[in-house]
Amino acid sequence: MTQKKLDFVGVGFPRCGTTWLSRCLRDHPEIAFAEDKNGNFTKEPHFFNRDYEYQKGLPWFFETYFSHAQEGQLCGEYTTTYFENVTALQRIKEHFPDVKIILQIRNPYDRAFSHFLYRKRKGGKPKQFKELFKNDPHKVVEWGHYEKYIRQIFALFPRENILVVNHDDHKKDSQKYIEQVYSFLGVDAMFVPESLYQDINRSKNLRYYFPWFQWVFALRYKVLEYQLGRIAVKTMKITGIASILIYLRGKNIKPNVDTDTEFLSDRDRERLKVIYKPSIEELEKFLKIDLTDWK
Repeated sequence: MTQKKLDFVGVGFPRCGTTWLSRCLRDHPEIAFAEDKNGNFTKEPHFFNRDYEYQKGLPWFFETYFSHAQEGQLCGEYTTTYFENVTALQRIKEHFPDVKIILQIRNPYDRAFSHFLYRKRKGGKPKQFKELFKNDPHKVVEWGHYEKYIRQIFALFPRENILVVNHDDHKKDSQKYIEQVYSFLGVDAMFVPESLYQDINRSKNLRYYFPWFQWVFALRYKVLEYQLGRIAVKTMKITGIASILIYLRGKNIKPNVDTDTEFLSDRDRERLKVIYKPSIEELEKFLKIDLTDWK
């Protein structure tokens, strides 16, 4: 069999419909999207920005996430934090100079608020969006300045190998949106994925019986930075403890919360417009696109 290579990688931005797009990519028969050895969808391997995994080498990467790939299929993954990690981008470029890069953008006000709800749902802080204007340690607002990150990506990869798609267009015409992505990758653009009209990974203002449990559950991402933490997480997966914790996390959500809604206030939206206006205008010039709706 021909040596596998990474044909495409999605690199950002978070909360821009990347999970939905990843599932549409996985649905396509000409694409082998990253998944674990049990066949579970693995949207974000983080291989290129986690030193402890990158050091295991490309053979390990492909054996771990693409053992299911068939001859002729494109191999691809989507890790949304690659966009700001220059080291990860350089590693991708070094190993796969012809790789195709996918970037998803979105109205930055809605993206920031969706990111806020996502962190809040996971038991994180802050509890009110307005607090982000004083302290934004997790870059909820910062990551809406797309232009500066996109420039560094274009500096590394050929322009013709980069596709920037606007999530707002997905809301208008999902079929046309996914056709654009499929065409860019060179696969059958007329294929209709099962996930096309599914509402995936939508942020909700969820409530919990025990909020502290969400905080404890989120600690797994931090412990993965340490060898003992990785051993502990692996042990929990093998013993089935991880599955029990995931089950309990689902049970921790209070029932009948789908009717709970939280909206970005007009005041906060106006403050964001002032913050984002310069970067939106620069993005328009750089990509030669019309973002009037954002302004």
